[in-house]
This record gives sequence, structure tokens and C-alpha cells, in this order.
Amino acid sequence: MQETLQYLKASLDDFILSNSEKKALKSVLSDKQLKKNDLNRLRSEIFKMTREELSDHKSLQLLNWLEQANKLLLPKEESQSNFKSYFSPGNDCQQAICNEISYACRSIDICVFTISDNVIRDKIVYAISKGIKVRIITDDDKTMDMGSDIDYLHKKGAIIKTDNTSYHMHNKFAIFDEATLITGSYNWTRSAAEHNQENIIVTNEQQLIVQFRKEFERLWKHMLPFE
Repeated sequence: MQETLQYLKASLDDFILSNSEKKALKSVLSDKQLKKNDLNRLRSEIFKMTREELSDHKSLQLLNWLEQANKLLLPKEESQSNFKSYFSPGNDCQQAICNEISYACRSIDICVFTISDNVIRDKIVYAISKGIKVRIITDDDKTMDMGSDIDYLHKKGAIIKTDNTSYHMHNKFAIFDEATLITGSYNWTRSAAEHNQENIIVTNEQQLIVQFRKEFERLWKHMLPFE
């Protein structure tokens, strides 16, 4: 999907989608065989890129109207829920998490016990550098551990909150663009990838995503800002 985004961004340079650019985009889309969720993300990214090029309020209002009207007029298709499972030790869980971070276009909401895997950390930092809003809920005690990446991510622009109790905030889930959910026992640590028996599930099941979003917002409301 990143390759397709690069083609789209290049075509925006002169504000003309030429026939050669259309042909190249069609070829890339055909080769990638993107799923419905990926196509929806690309549509959102097109509007985001256009919005960044606009400066006057009236044009922004018009673009917002066009985006909403476009969503209403798209044919209603039966949504197909997908589930994929990954297990550790090994890099499968880590790679699945990194992939979803890379695919995100607008928002990443993370609710995990701790983060100390620098590979995942660097993917999150890259997402922040692209303008993606990253919110993280984590356990307050674990932020003080040696190797914790929470303070580093906070300095890089992640918005972080922690619990303030003697107990643990032990959730492990993340939501990407409000369209994909990762959840499971997997801790976002190197030891989880290298040694632990862990698992995650990646899904686009909307009913589950809605429930996890509600829980994230409930926790976010009551947690304390990380400082």
C-alpha cells in the first residue's frame, strides 16, 4: 500500500492525474490486489493529501462535503470479517504489529502493558513523523523499567496516559484507523518475541473494534497524562 501512496503523492505535484499516471496506478493496484479495507484507507489518504494542499476555509468545507458524499454514494457491500493469528517466540507477532503501524493513515490507539521492543518503537516514531495521531495507554510502574520506550515515544510526539493505582493496566490491544484491531497476550517487548509463548489476533471485525474503542476511550478518560 505504501508504494501506491507514493504514486498518488507524485501525481498530486502538478495537480493533474495524467493518462500515464492513471495507467501506472491501475497497474500497481492490479499487482497489489488490495483488500477492501486497504482501498478504503487509500481513499481516506487521497482526501487527507488534498486537504493538506488547501488553505482557504471554503475549499476545506467543500472537500469535507465531497468526502462525506463520496462515502454515502459508495455501493454498500457485505462486509467480510477477517481474522489472522500469530504466535511467538519468533518474529511473527512483532512483524504483524509493525505491518499495521505502517499501514495506518490517520490514527493509532495503543493500550499495552509496556513497550520495550525498539523495532516496534521505531515504527511508531515513523508513523508520528508522517502526521499520524498516536495515543498510548500503558502501566505506570512499567514506564520506569530499564529499556522502557515510553519516555522516548512521549518525547517524539506520542500522547501517553498511564494508570495511577497499585494494580496493573494489563491490556494488550491496538486499533488502527478505527478499522483494524490487534489483541492477544503478546507483550510489545523483545523477550516476548525471543522467548515467551504469546499470541495476537489481527481482525477487521467491526463489532469487536467498536467494543475495544469504547474501552480505550473509557480508560483514556480516567488515566493520567504521562509526564
